[in-house]
Formats: sequence, C-alpha cells, structure tokens
Amino acid sequence: TLVSGGLAAPPMIPVPTATGVSAQIVLAGPGARAMAFVIDWLLRAALTAVYLLIASFLLLGNLSGNIEMDEMTSWYLFGVIPASIIYFLYHLVLEPLMAGRTPGKRLAGLRILATSGHVPSVGALMTRNVFRIVDSLPVGYVVGLLFVIFGKRHLRLGDLAAGTVVAVERAPFLEKLARTRREPGVFIALDELEPRR
Repeated sequence: TLVSGGLAAPPMIPVPTATGVSAQIVLAGPGARAMAFVIDWLLRAALTAVYLLIASFLLLGNLSGNIEMDEMTSWYLFGVIPASIIYFLYHLVLEPLMAGRTPGKRLAGLRILATSGHVPSVGALMTRNVFRIVDSLPVGYVVGLLFVIFGKRHLRLGDLAAGTVVAVERAPFLEKLARTRREPGVFIALDELEPRR
C-alpha cells in the first residue's frame, strides 16, 4: 500500500504495551535484514581470520600457514576447531547475550522479537539458529532469502519455526511515515514494551 509522499507502509504486527495502548511493531524488510546479515558475516569472518593468524603465529611460528606433520594435531585442536566455533556459534551465542541482537542487527537498527513483542527465549533463539542449516540451502541462503522476499512478514524458515520476527528497533522514516498518514503514536520504540524474558 502506498501513502502520500511515496512511502510504503511496512508490514506490522500488533503488540500489547505496558500502558495498554494498542501499538504496532514494524517488521524488517529484505534490505535491512540483508544489511545486518552482511555486517555480521564480515565481523565473524574477520574474527575467525584474526584468530587463525594469532594461532598460526603462536602454534606454527609463522603467518603463512605452513604446517609440519608433527604440528598437524595441535593445529586442528587449537587452531581450526576454535576458529570454527567462533564462526559457526557467532549468532547462537550473541543473540541470547544481546537480547535478540547481534552487532550487525544493532548497526542496522534491528532486533529479534517473539511474536508477542517480547525478547525471545533462549530456546526460541536456538531453534531459529538451528534452522540456519535449512535456510542456507543450497548455497548462499537461497531458501531463507526466498522466504524473506516473498513472505508477507519477511520471515525465514528459522523465524517460522521459532515463532520470532525481526523488528525495526529504530528508524527515523517511521516517524515520517506516521506523520504522512496522520496517525501519531501508531509506531512505538521497542523499549516501551512490557519487559519480559
């Protein structure tokens, strides 16, 4: 739906607030989600690369990655395995610690929420991340991307399985859209929601 001023109304879900006023949470679209994903991917790739360089220097005495046969076991135990843990557990660890955010989501102004509007449980966040395996098929998150692009709420399979949404936590355009539609107060900041873990 287009409104005057050329702004499109984003998908929203109604949520209860501490004041009892009816409010809407704005759901993130494919562009914002993709931006957050790219930032997070670059960060976890950089963290993994830095760890491997440090491990190479400490374990092998060089930064070229030349591994002698007698160093192979220690390289895998203290180099490859920890680096893999950093890369693959990035979301699984940070999302519960940062209350539904990652550095990429924070920079993009996004946050993962339960459909009730509250911070998801650790179990829901774990379910969401386990489904990354399916969403990433066959390569490059094709399955997840198709669901986000063509779904009404822009949810990937992990969101559907976990009962979560990716919400816009801060976006100046929402205030402009509310003014354009002459509906003040229809959008709320996420910190106005009734806190519940």
